Amino acid sequence: MNMLIDERSHQERMNKLLIEARIIAPEYPCKGESGWLPYGDSIANNLILMFAEKMRDIGFKEIALPSFVKGEIFLEQCNNIKDFRKRVYWSDPFKKNDMQVVKPTIEAQISALFARWIKEGRKGPYKYFTYRSIGRYETGRTLPLWKERIVWPFFEGHSMHIEDGDLESTIESQNKVLEEVYNLLGLPFFVIQRPKVNKRLQEYSERRLETISITPYKRVVILSSIYDLGEIFSKVFSLKSKEGKYYPMVNFAFSGRLIGTIFSNFCDEYGLKLPSVIAPHHIRIVTIENDSNSQKDYVEKIVKKFEDSSIRVNIDTSSNYFKEKISKAKTQGVPLIMLIGDKEVSTNSITVLRRDTNQLSSLKTGEVVESVKKYINNYDGSLKKWSEEMLSEVYTVCEEKDKLVEFAKEDKLIEVALCEEEDCFVKLADIDDTEIIGSIVDKHRHKGQVCISCTKIARQKLLLGKKWKGEK
Repeated sequence: MNMLIDERSHQERMNKLLIEARIIAPEYPCKGESGWLPYGDSIANNLILMFAEKMRDIGFKEIALPSFVKGEIFLEQCNNIKDFRKRVYWSDPFKKNDMQVVKPTIEAQISALFARWIKEGRKGPYKYFTYRSIGRYETGRTLPLWKERIVWPFFEGHSMHIEDGDLESTIESQNKVLEEVYNLLGLPFFVIQRPKVNKRLQEYSERRLETISITPYKRVVILSSIYDLGEIFSKVFSLKSKEGKYYPMVNFAFSGRLIGTIFSNFCDEYGLKLPSVIAPHHIRIVTIENDSNSQKDYVEKIVKKFEDSSIRVNIDTSSNYFKEKISKAKTQGVPLIMLIGDKEVSTNSITVLRRDTNQLSSLKTGEVVESVKKYINNYDGSLKKWSEEMLSEVYTVCEEKDKLVEFAKEDKLIEVALCEEEDCFVKLADIDDTEIIGSIVDKHRHKGQVCISCTKIARQKLLLGKKWKGEK
């Protein structure tokens, strides 16, 4: 079964879907910025709240920070990132050389706060998260959700580590959060560590971990990042103990691109197929053009049952025709569509249309809550299965050097074993039609295997593939 598609046609369909599903407002007047409509905003907020809850569970607290960063503080951050000052929005509203920057990240702000708190003798933990818009003028071609100049949502966690061992345990906990969330969403993913060949990454961090996924058009995309900043920012902002020990820091982030990946992976010719955990409504009720009191009372009783069981339900009360209401619910990716007319009222039943299979079935109202919970569970399971099948079509483990070139030409996501010799790494990097994505973060994955290049004992597993063209 071929589940892969052409990138250009897919992107055109996605741009159309963002408008038809009422995710963003196409008429928003600024290039590289999106106006999120209520339905899209609800999807984004459900995702944000899920992450926020899990970040609290591992000891992080929410913090709110201003939209602007004082220029002189930001310039200290720029000392570690080449040309960063050219890729942000500067403002001097009162023409008094009091320059400010639309914040591109929170490192400068949070580091300045940490410096003050250290002087005041505040005890840790220094672990905070926030979500808001950021501004980065670093792209010519813009694309809603994927490449924007004002990015929303942008979720960022930042921590400073005073106790020995706390940094590694925090990174481990954050990776566990990501694993839990992406499993709930049904997305295929790998946790990888980027190779130190990108000079900009070396300037910014000691180590960069990324959770990556694959699109239906065979391109690797970054879902989220964890930067081990080491002492880089601690030295810039003098974050150190009385004895002069600099405290290491960690940054965690994801953006609207994660939502774009969810939409991209879970859609068909009818529209979106939203994972139930982020869907604004689990159920959309569509009545069959009858305003009788008996039908209204029947719907109200059913809605009450769902609300009492924490099942999110919405009634389409618009004046649209019956078929238009169903089409809209499909486009917006509502997991279950319930059809209620005189026949359902008279038989004490409900007709259910599952968004993933587009199949109709009938339920009795006495068992509707338990049945719907099973439907939703099966629905999410089918999305996850679809992801796994899609991944199986593009992902392969390669143990023979001669097959690497063939797999690269087929745009495969390729897993290979490698030793620690630089020559072997360089040979892989020189293969046409693919690039090194990173080493898989799993210390047991390479056990008992040999390097694909030189046949020495393998020390790591690498992923090779093609990145989406907007990825660095």
